[in-house]
Amino acid sequence: MKPKPLGKRRLIKHLDHLERKDGGWIKIWFYGQGYTFYDVKSACEFYLKYQNKPFILFNHGSHLLNEKQFIELKKIIDKIENSPPDIAFEELYPKYNEWLFKLAFKDVMGDRK
Repeated sequence: MKPKPLGKRRLIKHLDHLERKDGGWIKIWFYGQGYTFYDVKSACEFYLKYQNKPFILFNHGSHLLNEKQFIELKKIIDKIENSPPDIAFEELYPKYNEWLFKLAFKDVMGDRK
């Protein structure tokens, strides 16, 4: 399974859903909405793969973004390219990482834009 953000299509509709993992049963719930273990793992891997790496997301992961998200990423990259390195690392990369976290876990956080 390739890392990707959580999506609405993977939302579990039944509150009694259990997922079998490593010989035991697990249940994962966020704010009353359940996601499978693999969905959460995939979203975490997506975030960790592109954390502090906006250029890699732009070049290799842009197919995972919709048009609005792609434009937002391009604006972030333009700011990073046009800023001194110290400002980019102290201010812009943390903003990018926050944006990436919200993207990876958008359904959990309630941001349905």
